Amino acid sequence: MNSRLLIPVPYADPEDDYTVILNDWYTKSHTALQKLLDSGRTLARPDGVLVNGKNAMGDGKDEPLFTMKPGKTYKYRICNAGLKNTLNFRIQGHTMKLVEMEGSHVVQNVYESLDVHVGQCFSVLVTSNQAPKDYYMVASTRFNKQVLTAKGIIRYT
Repeated sequence: MNSRLLIPVPYADPEDDYTVILNDWYTKSHTALQKLLDSGRTLARPDGVLVNGKNAMGDGKDEPLFTMKPGKTYKYRICNAGLKNTLNFRIQGHTMKLVEMEGSHVVQNVYESLDVHVGQCFSVLVTSNQAPKDYYMVASTRFNKQVLTAKGIIRYT
C-alpha cells in the first residue's frame, strides 16, 4: 500500500513485500467459457487451483516462489484473481497478521488461515521464525464438495 504522507502506516517497514495471486484454473479456453456463460449456463467446477500461475509438485525439484531471511518480517499481498471459488490461504508452520484489506488498514489480528473471496485482496505480515527450510503456501477451494489445492514454496535463505 502506498499511504498518503499524513496517514502513518501502523506497522514497521517489512524486510520485503511479495504479491501472491491465487486463482481457480480451467483447461477450457476463455472463448469456450464465454460461450458457456453467454448461453445462460454457469461455469463448471475448475480443473485446478494455482498460486502465482503454478502448483508445486513437492518432489524437491520445485523452485521457491519467495525467499525469506530468518528472523525477518515480510508483507504478503494476497489476491484471488479467480472466476468462481473462494480460496483458503495458509502458510505451513506460520501465522499471518492481517494488516490491510482492499488497501485500507484494519484492526490487526493473527490468523493461521484466511479465506479470500473472488476479487478480494488483503495484506498480511509473516515473520520467518521457524527452522530454516522450505515451507508450503497452500490455497484450497472452499464451499465445494471436491476440494482442489495448490501449493507454492517459500524458502528460508
